[in-house]
Amino acid sequence: MSDAWTQLYLHLVWTTWKRAPLLVEPLRSEVYHLIQADCTRLRADVLAIGGIEDHVHLPVRVPPTLAPAMLVKQ
Repeated sequence: MSDAWTQLYLHLVWTTWKRAPLLVEPLRSEVYHLIQADCTRLRADVLAIGGIEDHVHLPVRVPPTLAPAMLVKQ
């Protein structure tokens, strides 16, 4: 019997309400920091984080023990 091997990559995108340009500095940096902290706590590896005033992109590697819905919820 071989060992199980799993790699799950997700690209998550969040937008502001009605695409309002709300994510301006220094708020944007704080939002990125909080997202990074939550992913670290959930043991998800952030590959990159970025965006502009109205949305955030988050490519992330998720462990098999973490449901994608739980990551998005947090």
